[in-house]
Amino acid sequence: MSQSGIVLVNVVSRRPVCQALSRALEHYPDWPRTINMVSDLTQVFCRESIIVVATSSQGVGSVLSRVLDLNPKALVVCAAKGLSKDRGRVVFHHELFVSLGGDLHHFAYLSGPSFAQEVYDGAITRVTLACAKEALFDGFTDACEQNTNLSFSHTQDYIGVALCSVFKNVMAVLCGVVSVCVVSENTRAAFMVGCLRDITEVVKACGGAQDTVYGYAGLGDILLSATSVQSRNFKLGVLWYQQGDFPKIGQLCEGVSNVALLSQYLSVRGLESRLVKMCMDLLESPSHIKSLAPAWLQRFLSGSLEFADLVD
Repeated sequence: MSQSGIVLVNVVSRRPVCQALSRALEHYPDWPRTINMVSDLTQVFCRESIIVVATSSQGVGSVLSRVLDLNPKALVVCAAKGLSKDRGRVVFHHELFVSLGGDLHHFAYLSGPSFAQEVYDGAITRVTLACAKEALFDGFTDACEQNTNLSFSHTQDYIGVALCSVFKNVMAVLCGVVSVCVVSENTRAAFMVGCLRDITEVVKACGGAQDTVYGYAGLGDILLSATSVQSRNFKLGVLWYQQGDFPKIGQLCEGVSNVALLSQYLSVRGLESRLVKMCMDLLESPSHIKSLAPAWLQRFLSGSLEFADLVD
């Protein structure tokens, strides 16, 4: 593929924000000059480019639709984590791309432990690119080669990467809660292992690979998002328990905005997740967090799915 650059599309960050981010990147000499930041999708088709969609999950559908209207053969790398609604069905972004008329071979997921500031600062970072087309993988990694500390693993496991990217945010919220409601490090570790087993079972049941769960897009991203206050979702869980009620910032976190959709996605397939059920139950009674959290944690570790009787 003749590759002249990557265009980073962030529609939610409107033009003034994109301009501010572009100015900020001038202070990072290692930022690849082949990567441009735009807010207007019509700017990206003047040359052959890979389009990186880096917006909230709620905005992905409109971006993909617009991209395919402008160029049905566009090469898209999706960095957004989440699900969308498509004619009443809950779908992942790669499924929506195909439903809108796109070729799956022109779509990729970018996922893994990668706090943006640390990438900018040149920290050693390993992420996963899920795509079926080798030319897309090669074109994207070649355009990023200026950052020698950023490297990529390749997989064709779309569904495994998609599921892990949503689960890790849900898990991060709950791990934030657990980090302040439980003193024991042993219990926190046991909870994380239980979550990981839950995710593995669901990924395998949906046709994904266990290796994905234990790779950069799975365990790697989980370790980052579910243990650090730099993670919005983890920080939400911490504040939620400390304040005794749901913080105002909560609806901005992907773990909260996607958990109901994830539950629907699994339900249609005859699956359920203890991790998802816990988060849903807590969100139904957010002001009961301090009484419910220790009780549902104990039940989770004992293997029970029933939490409704815990609510007063």
